Amino acid sequence: MTLTIFTQNLSSVLSDPTRSKSETTTFFVRHWGDHFVPHATYPRPPSIPKITVEHFRQYLISTAKKHRHYLKARKALKRALDRHNGASGNVKNLPEIFMDPLFALHDPRYFNAIFLEPHPGDIDQLVSSVERERSSTADDESLSNLSRVESATSLTSTFSLQAQMPADALSGRTFRNYQNLHNRLEYYHDIVGSLLNIELEAKGEEFWQTVNSYGALQVELEGALDTVREIKSGLHTVNAKIYAKMKRVFEIQQERENKQKLLKRLRDIACLRDAQATVQMLLNQNDFPKALECIETAQEVLSSDLRDVNCFRHLSSQLEELHKAIGKMLQEDFVALIQREFGKVLEKEADVSYQEGQLHPIILGLLRCKEFRFLDVLRHEIVEAVKNSIRQIIKSRIVEYGASLTEFDPSLGNLGDQMRRLTLPQWKECLKAVFHSLLLFCRRVMSIQELIMENVNNITMFESTRPTLTSSASSFDLEERKNVPDMPRSASDATLLPVAAEPTPSEVPSDDNPSSIASQSEQKNQFISSASSLLSMPCRSVAQVRSVVPCLLEHAIFSAQERVVRILSAKSKDGFLDKCPPVVFKTVEELVSGFIASCDDLIKLQYGPEGLFGNVGHHAEFRSPLAAAMNKHSVNLISNFHSSRKEKLASVLDAEQWKPAGVPKIFQDIVDECAATGRLSDPANLDESLSGSEVETPAAQTLVVGETEYSVIGTSLLLLRMLASYADLAHAFPDASPEILRHMIEVANCFNSRTCQLILGAGALQLIGLKTISVKHLALAARGVQLIAHFLPILRADFASILPADKQNFLRHFDTTLRDYNNHTEEIYSKLASVVDFHLVSALTSYVVAGEAPSACFQQVIKQIGKFYNGFSSVMPPSETTKMLLRVHSNFKSHLRNILHQRGVNPHDSLAFGLVTADFDYYLDNMEALMEPGALQREAISDVLKL
Repeated sequence: MTLTIFTQNLSSVLSDPTRSKSETTTFFVRHWGDHFVPHATYPRPPSIPKITVEHFRQYLISTAKKHRHYLKARKALKRALDRHNGASGNVKNLPEIFMDPLFALHDPRYFNAIFLEPHPGDIDQLVSSVERERSSTADDESLSNLSRVESATSLTSTFSLQAQMPADALSGRTFRNYQNLHNRLEYYHDIVGSLLNIELEAKGEEFWQTVNSYGALQVELEGALDTVREIKSGLHTVNAKIYAKMKRVFEIQQERENKQKLLKRLRDIACLRDAQATVQMLLNQNDFPKALECIETAQEVLSSDLRDVNCFRHLSSQLEELHKAIGKMLQEDFVALIQREFGKVLEKEADVSYQEGQLHPIILGLLRCKEFRFLDVLRHEIVEAVKNSIRQIIKSRIVEYGASLTEFDPSLGNLGDQMRRLTLPQWKECLKAVFHSLLLFCRRVMSIQELIMENVNNITMFESTRPTLTSSASSFDLEERKNVPDMPRSASDATLLPVAAEPTPSEVPSDDNPSSIASQSEQKNQFISSASSLLSMPCRSVAQVRSVVPCLLEHAIFSAQERVVRILSAKSKDGFLDKCPPVVFKTVEELVSGFIASCDDLIKLQYGPEGLFGNVGHHAEFRSPLAAAMNKHSVNLISNFHSSRKEKLASVLDAEQWKPAGVPKIFQDIVDECAATGRLSDPANLDESLSGSEVETPAAQTLVVGETEYSVIGTSLLLLRMLASYADLAHAFPDASPEILRHMIEVANCFNSRTCQLILGAGALQLIGLKTISVKHLALAARGVQLIAHFLPILRADFASILPADKQNFLRHFDTTLRDYNNHTEEIYSKLASVVDFHLVSALTSYVVAGEAPSACFQQVIKQIGKFYNGFSSVMPPSETTKMLLRVHSNFKSHLRNILHQRGVNPHDSLAFGLVTADFDYYLDNMEALMEPGALQREAISDVLKL
């Protein structure tokens, strides 16, 4: 028996256009009739028992449940696999044009692709990628299987539509076969429908999974409720049989503890009767810490356990009076000890570390008395100690150097005037001694900080072990703590406060000369010590003391640097630091920078990982007033350095006589040093005269740069040395290199523009009384400009290594200046050529082709060229002279050709042409003698005429 199954999509059958409407309507009943299914019912057989669900209960509980889970999982897996395979396969069977998000039939491009046949050779976009991979034969077979017999109606409609459309309206294309197009679109429609059915089936499966999980959750919740009922029943049993008995045991224990507390309070009352006598005895023995401990213990007992005892109502106030009296005594002792410790000048390393003595118990007592004013005392004493140390060191140095000072009288005048009489080495040695002593003092303050912090930690640990006080005094302290804001962890973290400086006796400079400190007033207002401000704020708790203690070192460093600023200002009262040579200023700056670095190291050591205050967190950078003062002096130095050299260059250039100057050895040394090191530098001291005053050896006639000799004016040599000094200044102050570069370019441009005004603009005729601007003057100007232009690239490379990365664009000024120098040189050369051209044209205008050769005209031409050669070659090297003569020769040939054309000279006139040839040969012989060998290319007069 063979079973054949025929399947076809029901929607395709019902919507088949080849079937008539009657066939579609009677599709389900045409073979079987309207009453195909019988309605008769059959009775239940008596031999078959009635089966209910109870017969399968045990099966459903055990095996059937697992089996259902298995079938459900297998079915879900099969559906997922089928859905995946079917979806991937069916999607590939759809053409890509239908997947385009821009697909729209009103778009002609998509309309033509669907309804019109493609051009021969084009890809049919209505064919899917799977069908495109098959062979053309397989495509035809698949389409024939899908297609049905075309009806006459469809063919007629297609042909009629094709006939109604003109051929050119379809661009040579024809409509697709209607039946094939309809079947293909129906096929694609079925694929999309199957994909949608698969997705809907997957969503339904998830819904039933959710329903089943909800039912299981309800079953588990019912079991949990039963368990809770059992637990509550057990808790009621425990409460009745166990908890009630244990509660009674705890009540008995509480009664026992209350009786013990009463006994302890009675003992405390017995002890407090002798509290005052004990404190007086300890004070008589100068044992302040134990006396304070006794008072605090008594106050603690009064405030906690014996608060309502009537017989002790006045004892608390009496103990407070004793407490305040002890605090005042400790404050006085602290002031005396600090003044004694800070009164001596520190000169040895052994004096730095503080040896624990009387200061340790006094600080501990002050902290326990809550007398925190000792920090303000330390603030004042640090300032006075810095002043005293500087005063004593300066006095001792002045007395030591007194024999070498003129009109020295330490009893008269002030220390500032006496210090200004010191020589530079003596002043530097005095400054070194001051720095050494101040560093030792700062380290001494650091050791006292450690002592204070040690006592603060002891107090904190002691208070942490004591119970919280509730007395009136403690409540008052607590209220004060709430009213005081949180203090910064360090002085550098605090905002700089505009606190007015206290009037203090001045030693350098003195108060009787207020103008001497005017220079620091603005500086001081900008850098008021925030450490001093924090130390002057009253502390209300040990925690605030802990936060302020790190400010002691910063305050000491700030005070020391502030007094050093006054020392520098006293020395620079007459402009010493602002006008001294950069070499001298650099030594002073290095000395000051070393002191600032040592101070910064102390601060970093304090806040470092292993430092005393390494756990306070981030610490802001300390703002050094001394560094700001040195920065101000360096700015003034650079400004004065530039202004003095600019004025010097302008005055020397205006007074220049425009004659070749002798070259002292110092300038040749600068050039030789540049050739050896590749950097322009002045080996001599920068404060010496820059006009060549150091004449120890006979001056040379020219400046030798490599293998080239330069014969220049004295101003060019002066500018060369100035540029070297600017380069040295940039190396000495690399942070100010952009400003120095700007000043250097300004000086170089000033020389270039002023030279142009004096020579090309004839300004030298009025300034120094020159009768005329000669060829030699022009050559000297050009040669001087060439000398400076030769060193500009060297200076550019030098500054490229100095300037920071974000300032490298400043190097463009060198390129601009070099271009201006080259343009200026070209202008001078053009001026020289125009001067020679004037004389040549004047001589050629009187040229007569007659007589003997050489003619007078050509003799005059050679004479003028000879004068030009004598003036130009006395300054310029042979190469430059030849270059200029070739330029003159080119211009001469042009002028000669014009004159000969005007005279009508041509090769046909043999007599005149021969005379001109002889004159031109005479000219070439003389020009060849003036130039370098082989530089001039001899030409015939006929070649000149053809140009």
